[in-house]
Amino acid sequence: MGRLVQQFYNERRKQVLAAVPNDAHLQLAQLEEYFDVQIITQNIDDLHERAGSTEVMHLNGVITLSQSDANASLVYLIKGDELKMGSLCELGSQLRPHVAVFEDIFLEDPKKYRENQFYKIGMETIFPLWKRNIFDLVKEFIA
Repeated sequence: MGRLVQQFYNERRKQVLAAVPNDAHLQLAQLEEYFDVQIITQNIDDLHERAGSTEVMHLNGVITLSQSDANASLVYLIKGDELKMGSLCELGSQLRPHVAVFEDIFLEDPKKYRENQFYKIGMETIFPLWKRNIFDLVKEFIA
């Protein structure tokens, strides 16, 4: 992941940290007093957690976390709002935002992450586009 992409996510992280949970976040958290609530979100912010929800599955990762470029299972809390180039994991590889980016749809680690997330709640995953040629998919889509 390059410097510009790192900078892009640092800016998004600043926005997320400045944001506050809205009424919907707060009301969903309050439902936990009466029901077994499991939130599944594609959002990469932590607003559900800050509102008080305890069972949140992030399909596309969490922007306030980082992960190793070499091993996506090595995940760390980002202190502050900036992840710097040169920030390394325990294996010595660059840390990157713990979020799905476009090229990740063809990588095994993010696929395993999603499979594990769904397994935790008893759901099976299906990846109909997995390993399909992106150019063939585009041609199919516009045909």
